[in-house]
Amino acid sequence: MKVNGLSRTGVNSLLVSNGNGIGRNDGDSRPMAKFMLSLRQDSMKVISVEAINRGISVQELLRAVIIPEWVKTNLRES
Repeated sequence: MKVNGLSRTGVNSLLVSNGNGIGRNDGDSRPMAKFMLSLRQDSMKVISVEAINRGISVQELLRAVIIPEWVKTNLRES
């Protein structure tokens, strides 16, 4: 759920519907890369419980917390 462009996590969404699918909300009109994530049931349960405890959806938790943290930990600038 978003109010004035902010999710319940208080994090600005970088993805918005632009009428042509998903676009960026940072002024960059280039298309974004997309990926699909598959999780085992036990991992999904952990993520679901954490999202419920925070009062947000699984998708919001993934976008605002899990993916950025993984990127920070696992990807380095070249």
